[in-house]
Amino acid sequence: MRLIGRPQLAPLGDEAGADLRDGVRALAAEIGAAEWKSSKDLELSFPNARIEKHRVFVDLDEHHCAVIIVNYERGVAMVEYAGANAGYGKKALKATKLGRRK
Repeated sequence: MRLIGRPQLAPLGDEAGADLRDGVRALAAEIGAAEWKSSKDLELSFPNARIEKHRVFVDLDEHHCAVIIVNYERGVAMVEYAGANAGYGKKALKATKLGRRK
């Protein structure tokens, strides 16, 4: 998979410490090496992730997550969000109010 949005992942690893930094690097490496053709393939790679259509929610620790949008046909994964769990809920709510998300 081609991973778009790596720069969004880097600050998360820097602000949260060494343990999370290694987890973020591992996540990026695993996505970059993946060849997912469907959500079933993705589920094998991340059995604890929540998958909703083309959106994958990966918990990095108790307080941080990454949300990745996957286009299986094109072999592309894009970081939609990387940060505190609570921050994603606020971002999604704001996008819904602005009509960008349904």
